[in-house]
Amino acid sequence: MPTASVHANQDPVTWVNEAIARALAGYGFRVEKVETAASAGGLPTVTGSLRRASGGMYWNMDAHIATDLMIEQNGQNFFSQQCEAESSQTAVTASAASYQELFQAAIDEYVKKCLPPLIPTLQEHAER
Repeated sequence: MPTASVHANQDPVTWVNEAIARALAGYGFRVEKVETAASAGGLPTVTGSLRRASGGMYWNMDAHIATDLMIEQNGQNFFSQQCEAESSQTAVTASAASYQELFQAAIDEYVKKCLPPLIPTLQEHAER
């Protein structure tokens, strides 16, 4: 017998990729998804790896995101950075909506903190 209905996309890489793409579009860049940096046709490509996407709950609920980001173009690395962001709140309920809000807040903090350092390099190398 089911006890709860769950709707989830449990792919943190997708969450971070989509947040980066939306933020870059918000800065005025034309964003295209490519399979590899080599297939970008000479355009700069934001690549990287997700080192941590985690959440927890004891007295507080918390969400953490940590990445390594790079800007590549034509096989050259023009920029790299490690970046982390987190969000926390007092644990009142452990509902799916609470966790969704918490992770969204962590992603919002990540975008606010981690994207601005990319912008000058992208502006120098990108077509808008």
